[in-house]
Amino acid sequence: MATLAIDIGNRRAKLAIVSVEDEIVHRLHFPTAEIPKNSAVVEKIARDPRVNGISLGSSVPQAARIICESLHEFSPLVVNGETPCGLTVEYRPKSSLGPDRLAAAVGAFHIYGKALKRTIMIVDAGTAVTADLVTQNGTFLGGAIFPGDELAFDSLANGTAGLQKIGYRPIDSKIGVCTEDCMLVGVRSSVVGAIEHLYKSYGEAGGENPFLLLTGASAAWIAPELSVPHMVDPDIVLIGLAAIWTFNNGNKINAKTSRTV
Repeated sequence: MATLAIDIGNRRAKLAIVSVEDEIVHRLHFPTAEIPKNSAVVEKIARDPRVNGISLGSSVPQAARIICESLHEFSPLVVNGETPCGLTVEYRPKSSLGPDRLAAAVGAFHIYGKALKRTIMIVDAGTAVTADLVTQNGTFLGGAIFPGDELAFDSLANGTAGLQKIGYRPIDSKIGVCTEDCMLVGVRSSVVGAIEHLYKSYGEAGGENPFLLLTGASAAWIAPELSVPHMVDPDIVLIGLAAIWTFNNGNKINAKTSRTV
C-alpha cells in the first residue's frame, strides 16, 4: 500500500504516491494557481488502488481548501505544525511552523537521521529559503528563513526605480560587468552565502558540522555553488508527509528502514 502526499507551495503543487518503501511510484506537478482545473486529476490519483491514505501540507490556505473539498470523501490528513509526527518539536508556537518545514524535517530524520547519527540541516529553497535543524535524537530545533532567488529579484525590481525584474540563470563570472549580471551575482551570493554561514554557525553551536540536505525548486542551481559537503533530495517533503500519515495511522513499520516512523 502507499500514501498520496500533496505538498502545495506558493507557486507549485507537488503530488506523489509514496510506497511503504519510501519510493515515489507516481508523481505530478503543476502551478498552484491551476489547482481548480486539476482537482479532478487529483481525485483520480486518490482513487488509485495502491493509495490507502492521503497527507496534505499547504502554505496556501485557499488552495488547501479546494483540494480538501475535492477529496472530502477520503478524509485527508491536513498537516500543520501541531500534527503529531514522531519528532520532538521545540518551535514556539507550533501552530506557526509551516507544514512543509515540518514534513522536510520528518522526512530527513526518517530517511537519514538515525543511520547517520548526526544533526541534519535541511535547506528547502523555494520562494523563501528555510534552513532548519533536526538533532540525531529527533528534536526539531528551528532554524532560519530568508528570501529565495525569485523573491529577491522581485524585491530588487519592486523596491528600486532602476532595476528590472529578471529570473535566475547560471553565470560564470564572479564580478558583474552589467546591471543584470550584478543582480545575478548578488542574489546568488546572498543565497549561497547565507546557507554556508548558517552551516558554519550551526556547526559551531553544536560542536560538529551538520549533515546538509538540500531540497526545493532552487536546489539544482544552489548545489553546484556550495563549497561545503551536501546532498540533494528533491522528494524529502513528500516522503515526510507520507511518514507523518503513517505515524498517525497505526505507527506502522516501514519496510525500507525496518523501524517505526
